[in-house]
Amino acid sequence: MSATSPKIPALKFIREVARWTWAFRPDPRGASRRGREARGLPGAGRLSGGRHPAGRLALIALALGLSGPAAAHELRTPTEYVTANPAPSSADGPTFGSWSGGGSVKLWNVADAISAAGASSFLPSASPPAPGRLVALVIANGAYPDARLANPSIDAGLVAESLKRIGFAVTVKTDLDLDGFEQAITDFAEASKGADVALFYFAGHGFSLAADGVQQNFLMTTSANFQAKTEIGLRVGGEPLDHVEETIIGHARATLMFIDACRNVPALAHRGIGSRGFAPLNQSSFAGAYVVLSTRQGMTAEDGEAGQGSPFARAFASTMPTPGLRIEDASAMIRDKVSSETSTQQVPDVVRSDLPVGGVVLMGGGGSPPPAVAALEAPPPADSPSAVPQTPAPVPAAEPPAAAVSVGPPPKIAANDAGGEVFKECDECPDMVVVPAGKSMLGSPPGESGRQTFESAPHLVEIAKPFAVGRYAVTFAQWDACYAEGACGHRRLGDLDFGRGKRPAIFVTWAEAQLYVQWLERQTGQPYRLLSEAEWEYAARGCRNLKCAYAPFWFGAIKPELAVYDSRRSYDGSPKADPRLKTEPVDSGPANPFGLYNMLGNVRQWTQDCWNPAPSAVASNGAPVLSGDCSARATRGGSWADEPSKLRAASRDYESVDEGSERIGFRVARDLGP
Repeated sequence: MSATSPKIPALKFIREVARWTWAFRPDPRGASRRGREARGLPGAGRLSGGRHPAGRLALIALALGLSGPAAAHELRTPTEYVTANPAPSSADGPTFGSWSGGGSVKLWNVADAISAAGASSFLPSASPPAPGRLVALVIANGAYPDARLANPSIDAGLVAESLKRIGFAVTVKTDLDLDGFEQAITDFAEASKGADVALFYFAGHGFSLAADGVQQNFLMTTSANFQAKTEIGLRVGGEPLDHVEETIIGHARATLMFIDACRNVPALAHRGIGSRGFAPLNQSSFAGAYVVLSTRQGMTAEDGEAGQGSPFARAFASTMPTPGLRIEDASAMIRDKVSSETSTQQVPDVVRSDLPVGGVVLMGGGGSPPPAVAALEAPPPADSPSAVPQTPAPVPAAEPPAAAVSVGPPPKIAANDAGGEVFKECDECPDMVVVPAGKSMLGSPPGESGRQTFESAPHLVEIAKPFAVGRYAVTFAQWDACYAEGACGHRRLGDLDFGRGKRPAIFVTWAEAQLYVQWLERQTGQPYRLLSEAEWEYAARGCRNLKCAYAPFWFGAIKPELAVYDSRRSYDGSPKADPRLKTEPVDSGPANPFGLYNMLGNVRQWTQDCWNPAPSAVASNGAPVLSGDCSARATRGGSWADEPSKLRAASRDYESVDEGSERIGFRVARDLGP
């Protein structure tokens, strides 16, 4: 219809006044609209809002000139009109007007309004629209020169994998400087055009800084100088959050932003910067936007234990791949998880919610993900830790399925038995493999790549008689059988949506692993237990005599198809691949020479030994070391989230006895008769 329809002639004049008012309005986003000027450089203006007073008076006068009912009827948005008229007739003429995006007035007929408002959602016979293209950009900055963070790269992996599972084409950028950051968000804005949902996730430092007397929120790039003497020096390395919003919002039907920033910077705390958190966001309208901060405004967020991921990232990754979940409900679930984990010290906050009609529903599950978004920048150098080849890591191929093990006692074992026999003592019990007696060299030589100071020097271990070791790590199915009987505590283990069944049980504390072996003892009447560190390394190497050539891994050079680990990282030139970033079933990959699966990788494994940061390199008979710091116990083997050097047979780590982790599981051992 023509904008000069005689039905509401006064709107022509209103339109011209509106255009004039818009042209002379103050910029509601102030300095942020001018890119880098918003960092507080000369010329940056204050945040302000509102219309020109004269224009406001003119509009009021004109509004009084219309009758109340006429004005109320004519100036409606399409959504407001269709909502008020649930069964409109598309044969109706131009019945109402609304403000257009440019400040003018547009006249609508009902058919156009139904289309513009997405009115099918209001009509009884309508079906929900098909999901469209989903794109995501994850930026994780941790390599700050003066304030490094341990977890953003871990966060990026957790977040990216969870988004891929629900169909997002994900681009991950790590440790970006200012130019790289701005290029990434500019290219993402282009990639978002026409998408149904665009999602931006940031992990790293961020806080509010004064710009011309107004507090402004910044996401910090690796260009930041945390030793700067003035706030203006610090601002130069940050990207204003409202500039990020302006750049990426509005290109997709809906834009979701998750900001895991405000991590404390001790070096700045004495100046009141690093411990302040974000200031309240400006209230400018961003149609279609939904913005979540990992903590409330003015508060700080936790980075989490090194290598574990932040509480916010872990909650995000475990929540998002939920079919049919509304984004508002997902945010509430993330908030509750983070709040619970941090004892309410950190409570995520939705600070902007202006979703379009129909909202955002996380579809999850079915269908193949859409084609990946093209790389937004040239790949990093091949020797860069963040360089990731475009081919995914192959899942370690399982050997032909082993024959089902009959339930029964172990076979009679002689002292010189070659080992390899498999037995199972109850329906829910783990398969056990006989490991032969023998001698082996444990520890790592000084020149071994990846060696850590708390690894022992090479030394002899002599296992005097055969013993039995779990063929696999204890699975969720086996753990859940114990839990169902009330024998494994009152805390149901989480699985990060990796799956349960044959996947290794994770988040088990050392104390809970003790409950499990006690349950096995009651089920079988036999002495089940955890392995000692010496027994574990002997079993992991798979060699019973001193003729074996020493190597960090029993299978030789490490490759993604041989073990489950973070294959973005290389070990002595090993090939890289996109990481799986989750556990795999316990029977994946090849068995070692003793018949044990995934001794290296998939999950770290608890041992019986108390933690000793300087272990002795004396000959051992395989007994556990029960002196030292017994509030923490040694873990061995590396995990799905660890770099390959952590999978070396000599690599050691530890954890508190009452702390679980998504990286830690366990396997059991059992003494055999004389």
